[in-house]
Amino acid sequence: MDTIDDHLARVLATVGPALPARRHRTVDAAGLVLATDASAVLAVPPFANSAMDGFLVHDTTQAGDVLTVVADVPAGSPPRSAAPGQAVRIMTGAPVPEDHRRQRVIPVELTDIPPGPQPTPATVTIRDLPGDRTHIRDRGDNIPAGHPLLRAGQRLDAGRIAAAVAAGIDTVLAHPAPRVRIIATGDELAPPGAPLGPGQIPNSNLPMLAQLAADAGAAHVQTDHRPDDPTQFLEATSNADLLITSGGISAGAFDPVRAALSDTCWFGEVAQRPGAPQGTGRYGATPVVCLPGNPVAAFVSFHLYAAPAIRALAGRDPRHQILHLRAEGEVRRRPHHTTIIPCIVNLSDGTARLGDGASHRVASLGGTTGLALIPPNHSDNTIPVIYTG
Repeated sequence: MDTIDDHLARVLATVGPALPARRHRTVDAAGLVLATDASAVLAVPPFANSAMDGFLVHDTTQAGDVLTVVADVPAGSPPRSAAPGQAVRIMTGAPVPEDHRRQRVIPVELTDIPPGPQPTPATVTIRDLPGDRTHIRDRGDNIPAGHPLLRAGQRLDAGRIAAAVAAGIDTVLAHPAPRVRIIATGDELAPPGAPLGPGQIPNSNLPMLAQLAADAGAAHVQTDHRPDDPTQFLEATSNADLLITSGGISAGAFDPVRAALSDTCWFGEVAQRPGAPQGTGRYGATPVVCLPGNPVAAFVSFHLYAAPAIRALAGRDPRHQILHLRAEGEVRRRPHHTTIIPCIVNLSDGTARLGDGASHRVASLGGTTGLALIPPNHSDNTIPVIYTG
C-alpha cells in the first residue's frame, strides 16, 4: 500500500510545473510568486528630504540664534533652501534642495516653537543643536535606482508590494493563482440551509473545501454538487487549472467519480487513517485531485494533497511545514497506517493538542492549526505535525 509521501509525489507529478507566468499590475499581484527578478526604477526616496518635523537652517546656525522664518515646506511642496540667518519650517518627508551640503534640519523640539499645528511663526529661536546629525535623507538612501529589489521565487506580500510601488515597479512577471473547481458528489447531500429529505445531510464539504482552496492561494474557486451519476459528473466539469472532487472514489456501488474517471485517473488506498481512499490523474488537460467524502477525511486529505497541488501550480514550494511537537491528548496508533489527527498547535510551548480524528466528526475541526501524523507503532510522545496555520 502506498504511503502518504508516495501519493503526494504522484499528485505533484500529475499537476506538473507552475502555471506560465504573465505580467500583472503590482498592486493586483498580492500573494503571487515572481517568475523573474525586478530592479528599482526609482530611487527611494526619490529626492532628498527631511527626516524630522522642524526647521531647515544654514549650517552656520548656532544654539541661541534667532532666525527669520521665510517659508513653509510641507510634504508635497517644492524645496526651499535657508540662507544664513533664515529658517524654513519643514515637515517630515518634505523635499530639501539636492545640493544640501550647507543645510541641516533642527527638530522642532530643539526650538521655542511648540510641536503640533501652529501658524507660521515670524521667527524661531534655536535652543540646541542635534549634534553632528543633519536629519536629511539623501536621494536613494533606502534603495538606489537600478538596485535589485525583488527576486524570482519570492511571494509578493504586503511589504514587497509597498517596496515595489515605492521604487516605481508598476508591473511584475508572476505565476497566476490557479483557478480551482470543486465538485462534491452524493445524493445524500443537501445545500446548506435547505430542508433535508430522507437520508440527507447538509453539504458541509463544499463550503469547507472552497475556503481551504482560497486559503491555499487559489483564485476563482468554483463549486458544484453532483448526484451519484457518472454522466452528470462529467457534464459538470469545466475549464480550470485544477479540479478537486469530494466523495465517490471508494469501492461502493454508487461512486460516480471513480466510474467517470477510471480511464484517466489512479484510484487506490493510501496507508493513512482517516482518508485511505484517494485518487489523482487528469480529465482532459486538467489535473484532478480526488478526495474522500467523509468530512474529516476530506479536510485531512485536502491539506495533504490538494493544498500542495495548488502551491505547486502557483509556483510556491509545495512541501509541508513539519514541526516536531509534544502531544497533548490521546496518541492513537495503528500498526500499518499513519494516523492523522487534526490538532491545535501551540508554538509558544511546543505542544499539539490532539482532537478527535474520526472521519465523520466534523465538529472536531474548528480552530485546528495542524495535522498530527502518528506513524505506525509510534512510541514517542513527540510527534511530527504538519503546521497549517
